[in-house]
Parts: sequence; structure tokens; C-alpha cells
Amino acid sequence: MIPWQEAPAAFARLRKVDSISARCVEFVALTAVRLTEARAAKWSEFDLDAATWTIPASRMKMRQEHTVPLSKQALALLAELKAQRAGPYVFFGQDARSPVGRVWCWSLWRNITDGKGTPHGSRATFRTWCGDHGVDKETAESALAHKIGGTEGAYNRAAMVERRRPVMANWGAFLAGETIATVIPFMSAQR
Repeated sequence: MIPWQEAPAAFARLRKVDSISARCVEFVALTAVRLTEARAAKWSEFDLDAATWTIPASRMKMRQEHTVPLSKQALALLAELKAQRAGPYVFFGQDARSPVGRVWCWSLWRNITDGKGTPHGSRATFRTWCGDHGVDKETAESALAHKIGGTEGAYNRAAMVERRRPVMANWGAFLAGETIATVIPFMSAQR
């Protein structure tokens, strides 16, 4: 895992690499998903108008469908890749009918981060950034598709997509080195 403070510089180096594995690792960083989920992403899972990616339960570790709100940076990456579309996979391998190789993605990110990071470690970088930027635990854990334990987890089945949308937007902006707007909700006056 690389510290979140180093993530924008690593992300900028990654953007300079012209390969499908680089775009896959970039997408992993932007969406905070597992590499396995990103590698197997199919164009049919995306609703670009709604800026969402719905990963089927069969491909999720917890076997529950997970909808990812897409930042403008993730949408731009997908638009860039759509011109290269050769088959069902967004991040295709040498054969367009199969996903990009896991080892290529791992090796690339290890090289970019001077051996400190892994694609999966970018999830920890995201989670630490959330903790240091006031993102509540429930929202941060939901973004990672982690199950909340105990009674709370047994009853809470909210997807929280709209609640996660500004978090992912701010994370994408942070990775891209853009200024992050802080939105402070105001309480309505009691009458």
C-alpha cells in the first residue's frame, strides 16, 4: 500500500503508460474495486448515462451485486477505451475474448510505486484517504463492498450509491491532482 499522500504522483506516472493493463490498474484505483472485478468488467455492466457500473453478484467476493458510482475521471477513461473496444471485456488481453492478465497489472503497479504498492493495496490507500478526509465508516466500507458485521449488517441492505457518489468524485479528483470541493450539508431550521 502506498500512503494516500503519494497516490496522485503514482497515478500521474501510471497515466503516462500506454497499455491496457495500465488503464485497468488506473480504473482499480479510481473505483476502489478488486483487480479481479475490474479485469473481468464487461461493457454490458455499465450505464454510462447514469455513471454507474453494476458488478454481478457472481463476480463479487461477498456474492452480492455491487453498484459503483463512476467519477468523471473513470467515465473519461471508459470513453477513451470505448474507441478501442474489441470484444465484451473493457480491459481485454491479447485475445479480445479474455480479460487482461493479472500478472501484467500487478507488475506494472509494483514498478510504478517502486515496489511499495499493489493493485489491491490501492483499496487500502482509498480507505485511509476516506478516514483522513471525514468520510464516515459506513460509506467508506460500502464503497469497498465490505459487509458490515453484527446485527447492523444483518439488517442494513442499503446500497448507498448516491451517498457514495460525492466520495468517489472527490477521490477521482484527488488522484487526478484536481482541487476537491468540500460540501458541508446544512441542517434545516426547525419550525
